[in-house]
Amino acid sequence: MKGIYLTSVVYKRGKISFCGRMQKMFQLLHFLTILSVLLLYNKEKLFLKNGIMRIDKFLNSVNITKRRSVAQDMISNGVVLINGVVAKASKNVEVGGIITLNLLESVKKYQVLQIPTTKSTPKSLQNEYIRELS
Repeated sequence: MKGIYLTSVVYKRGKISFCGRMQKMFQLLHFLTILSVLLLYNKEKLFLKNGIMRIDKFLNSVNITKRRSVAQDMISNGVVLINGVVAKASKNVEVGGIITLNLLESVKKYQVLQIPTTKSTPKSLQNEYIRELS
């Protein structure tokens, strides 16, 4: 069965393949895509090595809140303080910082021991990242 040739593109049996210059161009595009993903990954790793994370992501990743949207809602209503200052969602948490949650019936304080490198952590490892002060 012969394929239909359209300027370096071959359509044969329901599959598209590239020939010559077009193939090299797509190989280069694939390489650049992989390179950009690696650079973004390394940027994220460097960001986490500095010991900084957004407060809304931090509250979710260390299981203080179940969902990030809940954390964002708490922050927008002024429930969350970082080192005694009302936090915005984009505020960064650093190692050694004190997070205060002014809940309806109680006040909870946490000290940041470590910044997680993953999106979520198991509850059993929560003590590695935060310590409840009160």
